[in-house]
Amino acid sequence: MTTNQTVPFSESTQTWRGLTQLLKVLNWNAEGLKNALKYIPTKELLEYDIMVFSETFKTELINIDWFYGLHSYGRKTDSRPTGGVSCYLRPTQGNFKVVHKEEDVLTVRTDNITVVALSIRPQATTEAVIETIMASIADTSTDESIIIVGDINFRIDNTQ
Repeated sequence: MTTNQTVPFSESTQTWRGLTQLLKVLNWNAEGLKNALKYIPTKELLEYDIMVFSETFKTELINIDWFYGLHSYGRKTDSRPTGGVSCYLRPTQGNFKVVHKEEDVLTVRTDNITVVALSIRPQATTEAVIETIMASIADTSTDESIIIVGDINFRIDNTQ
């Protein structure tokens, strides 16, 4: 399942926090990135500036032509790998730096925007979800533009 989301801009000025162009962001719960990439041609991916894949199940590097890839790898288990999140950036996003990384969480600061890519397990408690998101943005400032994207699995019926 894919979603195509754009950063909200003021219709009157076509700017938002100093940015003068739309960002095209792909968010895909891939459930296995290597297999998912078989079904989408590279030319289709080139439409996007930023791509975030969750549940990649990746335990090793997967390159996508024309993108820089940053990863919090999945974990090997007795059956199949689990978890993992990847953020791919087009070179047009300028310089970038990973400012926070932990299991299934990746925060990347670019010249234009900060991307928080995460995958939170469905069984996580409300407190754990909030703590994970807060830790992922702890090194950002209030004047940064931030996109929080991924598979958050925030269950309102989980009262643990």
